Amino acid sequence: MPSVARCSIQEDWDGLCPASGLQGSHCPVCGGFESIDSLGPWHRDQLVCRDCGSIPRERGAALALARNRPDWMSARIHEASPAPRGLSLELAKAPTYLPTGYFPDGNQTSGLMHVDLENQSFASGSFDIVVALDVLEHVFDPALAVSEIMRTLNDNGVAILTFPISPELNIPMRPRAVKKRGTIDYLLEPDYHGSPFAEGRSLVTHDYGEGIEKVLAEWGACDVEMITYCDHSHGVIGEFTEVLICRPRSTRLVAGTRGGIVA
Repeated sequence: MPSVARCSIQEDWDGLCPASGLQGSHCPVCGGFESIDSLGPWHRDQLVCRDCGSIPRERGAALALARNRPDWMSARIHEASPAPRGLSLELAKAPTYLPTGYFPDGNQTSGLMHVDLENQSFASGSFDIVVALDVLEHVFDPALAVSEIMRTLNDNGVAILTFPISPELNIPMRPRAVKKRGTIDYLLEPDYHGSPFAEGRSLVTHDYGEGIEKVLAEWGACDVEMITYCDHSHGVIGEFTEVLICRPRSTRLVAGTRGGIVA
């Protein structure tokens, strides 16, 4: 069975609504010191690094990436639906970075390869790192997308994922829309998130809730670690700060000889 680890990183902080730069903060994306400003009450999108433009989920992903793949600059990286700021711009410095987007209407954004996450053309084991930040709530078949992400990772690879996980939803997943023969059927009132592609918005197809990390482990036949950040020092605070780190089963932790844990 895939294993699931869940931990919470908690640091002392003075409140969720800083009026300006977070005192003593350090952006893990660009290294900016006290560069993180609150532009409004919705920290998930409005707690922004003035130097690189990163927002909390990108900084959380950067922390997870630094801990799991400090060699990322020399790694083969696939990022799905990158943002024109912050972490995506930093990852783009890697020589073998590949940014992709989904353009079903053929209106392809310059510089991005068209890739359907649910049906990828990449060979198995093509990448060392896959990054997909706030993507899985917009795909119609997340199980297939996760399976494909894990298939394209090599045995020592890691996938870094984020998506909103509601503490009020006591089931792992609730579909909001399904696609049948090219037609979208809405199961709930349509909801959209902002997007750098298409018309500037993307349909939310699924809500996620309690236990989604266990479902993710089954979809990808992988081990999953879910970190819920409350990290004032790095500006990863506010709403939906979960980062999920997925590894092929072959890289799970095993007991070392004479005690201790080894990778």
